[in-house]
This record gives sequence, C-alpha cells and structure tokens, in this order.
Amino acid sequence: MNMKGLGYATGAPILYGLGNVIIEQELKGVSNLCLMIIFNATILVLALLTRQLLYTGDASYAFPRGSVLLWAFSIALVFFVAEYMYLGSYGLGVSVYAVTALTMLIPVFASLFRLFWVAEIPNGYLTAGYAFGAVAIVLVIIGSMQPNTPPI
Repeated sequence: MNMKGLGYATGAPILYGLGNVIIEQELKGVSNLCLMIIFNATILVLALLTRQLLYTGDASYAFPRGSVLLWAFSIALVFFVAEYMYLGSYGLGVSVYAVTALTMLIPVFASLFRLFWVAEIPNGYLTAGYAFGAVAIVLVIIGSMQPNTPPI
C-alpha cells in the first residue's frame, strides 16, 4: 500500500472535518455560491503556485488533452453541482453532524456507479460495510436532532 497516498486519504477527512465545523459555525449565513467562488478561486491560485513551484519539470504533471480533458471538465460540472448542494445544506440549517454523516454514502454510490460503469459487483465485505454504515448514518442523524446531553 502506498503510504503517501494513505497519509493523504487520512489527512483529507481531518481537514474536511475542521472545514465543516467552520462552515457551520462561522459561515452559515454566507451564500453557497459566494463560498464556492471564494474556495475555488483560492484553490486555483494555490494549485497553480504549487504546480509551478514544485512540479515544473515533472512530465507527469502535463496538462491533459483530448478526451482526458473533456472528462476532467465533465467531472468539474459534477463537483460544481455536488458542492453547491453540499454547501447549500448548511445554509438551509442542516447540522454538521447530518451533513458529514451523509457523506458516508459516497462509497455506496461509488459502488453503484462502478457496477454500471465497469460491471464490478461489490464483495461481501463491502456490502456488510454499507449495511453497518447505513446504521451509523441513521444513528448520527438521530443523535444530531437530540438536545446535547452529558455522556452516559
């Protein structure tokens, strides 16, 4: 297993967790489109700077062309709609617990898309994980609707 990739995969949800709490607590009154403009403009500048400073001579960071570029633009549209709905949920008063719990559905939907895209059926471990994940999601959402109580 690639340890650098595992580190990235571990760090991302930690940072997303922090970001979600900040959005819920400090930015909930800001329109989702305004947040998207601010976030994506910042991401664009940082990505361009990082690419220029760290990977200038690395051929693997060449800009995509042809059908790969079309796929990248297609995914950008998917991410736009997803981010619009995700950030918009905070503006509609959904709690950080419910929003982040529902992101646990991503592997379920990814498996369904994979099933239709490449005809790959999830194995028994994945299916069991989805079942346990569904229970976890329900518990987190129910818990987020309860008043704060001290731990048992």
